[in-house]
Amino acid sequence: MTELFHQVYNPVGGSVFLSALVASVPPLLLALLLAVLRVAPWRAAVAAAATAFLLAWLVWGMPLSLTIAATTHGMAFGLWPISWIVISAVLRFQWQTMLRRGLK
Repeated sequence: MTELFHQVYNPVGGSVFLSALVASVPPLLLALLLAVLRVAPWRAAVAAAATAFLLAWLVWGMPLSLTIAATTHGMAFGLWPISWIVISAVLRFQWQTMLRRGLK
């Protein structure tokens, strides 16, 4: 049977404001790691995703199986458009190379 998760909007001290501050930690961490500490983008993204995972599970009380499913879905949803861009760039590069060499 599928687990249900009813989101609580104020899990941190019963305050929506404090909960919003805690929810802003992953994007702020991403910005800090990229802009201030100059960490590699993939490492900053992994750190922010792990932080969001832990907050969803520990602070918001999302069941672990749903947290894993949501994280996996988010990674796939994010990687799909990026993979299309990379594939298109590779195909365009190959096409341009073939045109320069006179192959059609």
